[in-house]
Amino acid sequence: GGSPMVVDDKKAKAKAKAKEKKEFEAWCKDVLDKSSHLVEGVKDPLKMPPEFRNYDFTGSLRPAVVTKQATVPDHIPKPDYAETSVPVSEQAARGNHMVDVHTGDEVEGMRLAGR
Repeated sequence: GGSPMVVDDKKAKAKAKAKEKKEFEAWCKDVLDKSSHLVEGVKDPLKMPPEFRNYDFTGSLRPAVVTKQATVPDHIPKPDYAETSVPVSEQAARGNHMVDVHTGDEVEGMRLAGR
């Protein structure tokens, strides 16, 4: 059953999907090789963690091993919530209930920018 064109299309799609999977697996191996220090002692980092084995996934993404949390070097500035998880500066900004008053030229500039 089915026309030859449909069969060829199915074969082409299957071949493309296999190639995509192979490329993805190669990419995963490359990333794992470059970050192997993060998964030391883990037998198979791409194997599904046991707590997800019976989970009914809806999309194509699947969990893998969760690595140790990376640290940000001291020379890189961190936001105020990096240490305490409390965004103090953001909360202070939200507390500002001042309304900006714009000139006619500023309003016209915003109208033009919004077009």
